[in-house]
Amino acid sequence: MTTATAAAMDLSNPSDNDFALDNLGALFIPERVEMMKWMAGGMAVGGGAAAGLWFGLPALPPATDAIARIGQVLAMTAPVGAVILAMVVGCFRMFDTEHAMNPLKHMESQRYRITNRVLANTVEQAIVVLPPLLALGFLLEGPAFRLIPVIAGTWVISRLVFWAGYQLHMPSRGLGMVPTLLASFAAYGLLIHTLLG
Repeated sequence: MTTATAAAMDLSNPSDNDFALDNLGALFIPERVEMMKWMAGGMAVGGGAAAGLWFGLPALPPATDAIARIGQVLAMTAPVGAVILAMVVGCFRMFDTEHAMNPLKHMESQRYRITNRVLANTVEQAIVVLPPLLALGFLLEGPAFRLIPVIAGTWVISRLVFWAGYQLHMPSRGLGMVPTLLASFAAYGLLIHTLLG
């Protein structure tokens, strides 16, 4: 580390060191405590969405033909792309204030800026959840095959709840944040279990 870099990272100054142990009390500021309460509620959202999809979706046997199986897997994960497309449309500047047409003026509405942040975060989360779902599409057989649309659907519902929560009351985005992560963990856990089982 150069002297200039060390000087720039003055760890003795709390404002320069957000992760210092003496700043852990910042975890419990009112805004973060409220967010944690919404995140706890997100577990119920995720569980409810997954249960509703499990019991509501018809059982679809996996295709035996490789090309048909590819089509099935893509169809089951297509809602991930559909929710991203909805967010892209939500970022059309023509739907925002008249000054938003010039991005260099930085005069977009809060609604636009939130949707843009949600879009970026959702693309990042899609990159996380899609690989295991696509892999599972070729590994799962029998009734377990239905877990792919259940996990994908739970993820999509969670992203929509995250988007709505962010727009209506920022801390309530936690309702969608947690089930998004749980869906991703479920996909990777199921993939590891399938590969090792």
